[in-house]
Amino acid sequence: MKRLFSQIYLCLVPILTIVFGLGVGYISYKIYLPIWLLNVIFMIVAMSSLGAGNYKAASSTNKRLIIAGVFFIIPTLLTSMFFGLGAPPYESAARWMETVTEQRIRYYFLLAAGSFIAFGFAMLSQQLKKAGEDFYA
Repeated sequence: MKRLFSQIYLCLVPILTIVFGLGVGYISYKIYLPIWLLNVIFMIVAMSSLGAGNYKAASSTNKRLIIAGVFFIIPTLLTSMFFGLGAPPYESAARWMETVTEQRIRYYFLLAAGSFIAFGFAMLSQQLKKAGEDFYA
């Protein structure tokens, strides 16, 4: 049951982030930051319940696959903060400057998310090549 809940939760987070990010818009960091931190904790617990036991008993090849999978989940963990940020303000430069710190955080999180995705694809590509799947690598 815990495994099923973890899988469902990890699948719903990206969808709910998009829905709430586009639907809610900007709210105070005093509201979205604690909710985001709670979500991060839930995602870490879900990831550990799905993979921690497998990681300890896995071969080195499977450990690399598990790490690659984590590299694909971390961007969702980071970008789930966007539900409280909403879209960047485009009305005026003054409105953007009011939230300049949050816009920088958004930029850094997007940069980190892109890096994790790139590392995940690189690790997955190497494992596919080792398995003889040159076409998919």
